[in-house]
Amino acid sequence: MLRHADRFMIGSDTYLTSRWEAYGDLIAQHRAWLAQLPPETARAIAFDNAARLFGKNFCCATASTCPSEPTSTSWDSPMWRPHS
Repeated sequence: MLRHADRFMIGSDTYLTSRWEAYGDLIAQHRAWLAQLPPETARAIAFDNAARLFGKNFCCATASTCPSEPTSTSWDSPMWRPHS
């Protein structure tokens, strides 16, 4: 995975309404897993690869402005959204 970090993405799906109850736990699991990776690998898997694939820039939905470079602490942000 480290050698081919540009080939992976992480995401979630609430295909049932009842899954929203566990969504926070699911995202916490994603963040815990990403925190174990080198920062550049985690960033690629968390959003850079998706941004490249879908042609979007991503930033924290709670930030007043989008940071040009999210930091390794960005995994603590509650939500990420596409930025146009």
